[in-house]
Amino acid sequence: MVIFARIASGLLLGGMLLIPLLAPEAHRVTALVALVGLASCAAALGSPLFNAWFANLLPSGSTAAYLATRSIVSSTVGLVAMYLVGRFLEAVPGYTGYAVLFSLGAAASAASGWALWWIPDVTRSEDEPSRMPWHGVITVPFRYPGFMWFTLFYVVWIMASYVSLPFQQVFMMKTLGIPLDRIGVITGVSTLFSLLTYKPWGKLLNRHSSRTVFVLGFYISCLIQASYLWASPHNYLVLYPSALLAGLVNAAVGLAANNLFYEVFPKSEEKVYVVGFYSAVMGVAAFIAPAAGGYLAGLLKESSFTAWGLPFDQYRLLFLLTGILRLPSILLLRYIPEEKRTSLRDLLIALSGRGRV
Repeated sequence: MVIFARIASGLLLGGMLLIPLLAPEAHRVTALVALVGLASCAAALGSPLFNAWFANLLPSGSTAAYLATRSIVSSTVGLVAMYLVGRFLEAVPGYTGYAVLFSLGAAASAASGWALWWIPDVTRSEDEPSRMPWHGVITVPFRYPGFMWFTLFYVVWIMASYVSLPFQQVFMMKTLGIPLDRIGVITGVSTLFSLLTYKPWGKLLNRHSSRTVFVLGFYISCLIQASYLWASPHNYLVLYPSALLAGLVNAAVGLAANNLFYEVFPKSEEKVYVVGFYSAVMGVAAFIAPAAGGYLAGLLKESSFTAWGLPFDQYRLLFLLTGILRLPSILLLRYIPEEKRTSLRDLLIALSGRGRV
């Protein structure tokens, strides 16, 4: 099912090449949205099974280090691919360039499905029921309180983050007037710093509490949100150290979230239903939060003001709102069970190099 979903998603995205050839101009946008929606549905169909499969294949005792290596590889490939795609479209503009790229994307999806075919299927056990009624699927996750607490925590965190996430580049372009090439440099700095810190964070998370890493990430992210108040069209250099901090936080929080997820992930035969519930909840949160952010941005459009010599416009207010909305998620952390219990002080000592990493 995972292989079928992955190949189907890639082929549907590749099918967008046919839109200019087959669809009337008035219906091309509708056809594009339909294909993207179908591709997303196909990918979502296989996501719960893949997560359950992946969880059973994870090495015990070094989960964080393995996830760090995986993140480094995927992020590096993505970064290089983005650069090569940009250079290719400059050299081969128009429909021909996009046709080649979408064809390569569809081929890559098929190749990844073929690669998965050779990985042992350890998702199901002989005792696992092959079918379960719908009401059972909905109630199963509530039998695992640790996983439900993590789900609630991460839903709050994601919704708080996604309220302002789509507007960061808009803020840099419209409010600060930063050229697109400089925005690319700022984004690249953040991504590069994430790549450089994945491995150290993986080693730290093997010995320290993921919950504590999240707390540290929360404090640093508050500094990042506040830095936007000092940025101006004549002085946006503050965004470069903020990009470094953002790369640090993204690596730390991403690995800590994965670490916690797989620690509270149920090992029973019902894991597929649990991760399906989780994927659905997270998908709804990721859909609602940006929409709510757009609505709030519209409401705050005429609410710009200056306080303590600092400007507050619609985008800066959204960034501050993200920091405020993340606070409840930090309070929910205490309810997530975790074997490792280390304090923020111990983590800071390890980061300073004076303690054992």
